[in-house]
Amino acid sequence: MKSHLNKVKQYIKKNPVTMSAVALVFLATGGVILYSQSNQSALQRKQLDSDAQLASQIENSKKSNGERLAKIAEEKKAAEEEAAKKAAEEKAAAEAAAAAAAEKKAAAIEAAQQATSDSITLSSGAPIAYDGKTKIPVNWSAGFTSEKGFKLVWNTTGSPTYPGSDYQYFDKSSSTGSGYVKAFTPGTYYIRVCQYLGGSCGVYSNQIVVTIP
Repeated sequence: MKSHLNKVKQYIKKNPVTMSAVALVFLATGGVILYSQSNQSALQRKQLDSDAQLASQIENSKKSNGERLAKIAEEKKAAEEEAAKKAAEEKAAAEAAAAAAAEKKAAAIEAAQQATSDSITLSSGAPIAYDGKTKIPVNWSAGFTSEKGFKLVWNTTGSPTYPGSDYQYFDKSSSTGSGYVKAFTPGTYYIRVCQYLGGSCGVYSNQIVVTIP
């Protein structure tokens, strides 16, 4: 072993230029290797940084998209709630209008029924000759009964009333009746029936006009 080392030493002493060149080659080779390794490390670091930056960009993009989707969902929900609220208000308004219309209709029906129940309807038949005179037959129907009866009233001027016009008393509590108007002279007769209250009349019927030639 020592002999080999001695031979190497002797060779170096005898060939210093060659050994210097060899040393330079080794140094250059090592430098290249170190430079290559350094560049490779720099490239790796650069790649890692680039990958990290890309990953960060992807993560930020995902986050941004998530926030945008969340905002869209929130806006959609708010719009749906607003539409539902508006629909509920419109429904409530329609129901209120329908209820008001129903109440109005019910009130009109009640008023009509009340008017009918408080009214007297009078009709007449063809005049009848009797003992040289003329009688005008009439019939009435009331929507109520009269405790004190009814009065058949007539005149030749219009809108007969009691007291003040000719009359015939009917002592009936029934809501219907019939009678005759005594037309002693030719002319136009205005006839009504009224609810007798005792000394005066309350509700009057429609007026019938009959002309006797």
